[in-house]
Amino acid sequence: MTMTSGPLSAAPLDVLFPGAVLADLERIRQAAGTVDAACASGPVVWQWSLDHAVFPGAEAPGVPEILLAEIPLYDADSDWLGLEFDVEWTEDGTLNVCVAVGVACWCEVNHGTHYVDSFNLPAGGRTSLGDAFEAAASKLIGWFAGPRDPEWWRNRAALPSPGVG
Repeated sequence: MTMTSGPLSAAPLDVLFPGAVLADLERIRQAAGTVDAACASGPVVWQWSLDHAVFPGAEAPGVPEILLAEIPLYDADSDWLGLEFDVEWTEDGTLNVCVAVGVACWCEVNHGTHYVDSFNLPAGGRTSLGDAFEAAASKLIGWFAGPRDPEWWRNRAALPSPGVG
């Protein structure tokens, strides 16, 4: 899978989401602009895969992500906290828009990342892609205003702290 990265304005949304109406694509651009404006570290770098613009089928390994952003909030002393924003395919071929808070794992068995809060909204039916993207952007912007200490998030999720395994 080839990923391209840059500002959302460079992403070919009409190619990535061939079934979306133009109004939804414009709403995605506007919602991404509000995320950029709220992000203290500056504009978000997005990644996209033209290989996943069409549903690859349920047999495809992993989660076929179409559009994603990883936004670091804290990274020091081998610890980190970040936000993720994904538009991905589900196993049944539905688009899902997801945002999540991820923290570094300090378990005895290293899981890499623990997602301590998330929001998923499938797009289709009554919820358009634009609706789902705007709702996810709003949730993510709310997290920007929240704690930036990974320990706070781990405590909230009852996860081990560094050195506590």
